[in-house]
Amino acid sequence: MVRVEEPTQVDDELVAAFESLIPQLSSSSPPPTRAELEALMVALGIDDPREMMRTGEDAYGQLALADADRDELLDAIVEHPILLQRPIVVRDGRAVIGRPPEAVRDLF
Repeated sequence: MVRVEEPTQVDDELVAAFESLIPQLSSSSPPPTRAELEALMVALGIDDPREMMRTGEDAYGQLALADADRDELLDAIVEHPILLQRPIVVRDGRAVIGRPPEAVRDLF
């Protein structure tokens, strides 16, 4: 059994743990739903999905998303989860993109 604990403070060990995360959704994790993406945007305090997207990914260019609107971008992330920046850390209704890992400190 895996035990998961919520951190109560950010220290160098936690930052190091975030630095070692693989920036890829695992095949065992379901991709985020449209509703989850919209909730993430609220928690991140952003209006443009591009702010949580990996715009340098080949899929972004192949799908011609440079001129896409909000709905098209969210649909693209649902269909191609590689486009989502990771990790995104959520705490108490707020979220940050954990790049650089030190950004997680803003939640504490």
